Amino acid sequence: MPEGLTEPEITAYNIAKAKTDDEESKRIQAESEEITTMAKRKGYRLMMYGSNFLNNTGLQIKFSYNAGEVERIVQPVFKNSTLIGMALPDMGSDVPMGHHLLTAEITLNGQQYSNFGKQVLYNQVDPALTDAELAKMDEDEAKNQKKGGKKK
Repeated sequence: MPEGLTEPEITAYNIAKAKTDDEESKRIQAESEEITTMAKRKGYRLMMYGSNFLNNTGLQIKFSYNAGEVERIVQPVFKNSTLIGMALPDMGSDVPMGHHLLTAEITLNGQQYSNFGKQVLYNQVDPALTDAELAKMDEDEAKNQKKGGKKK
C-alpha cells in the first residue's frame, strides 16, 4: 500500500484491491473449470497456478493416463512463483482415441510428486489427420460447447 494516504484513501485502496483480487480469483476458477470441460490435444498450452514454484531444473509436470499406465514428464516454463506454463505432451499410441482425463502432478525436485489429482481433459486424435481436419474438429467442438444442453 502506498504511504501517506488519508483514511478515506486507504479505505478506497482496500476496496479496489479486494475487487481486483476477487476478479483474479474468478478468472483462475473459470480457467480451472475449462481445463476439465473442454478437451485439449497435444501441444495445447496450459498454465498452472500455485504457490512457491521454484525456477530450477527439478521443476517438472507429470501427466498420467489410467492411474499411471502411460506417463509423460514435461519441463514447464517458469513464469513466477505462482505461475508456470507448459504444453500438453503427446501421450503416444498406448492411449486410445477419444477424450480421457489425465492427471497432472508437479515436482520441485524431479523425484517427489504432488498428490493433488488435478485433471486435464485430453483428446487423443488420429495422428494421420491433416491440419485442415484438425481445424474442422476444433470448430465443431467449439460449436458444441456453445450450444449447451437442451432446453425444456
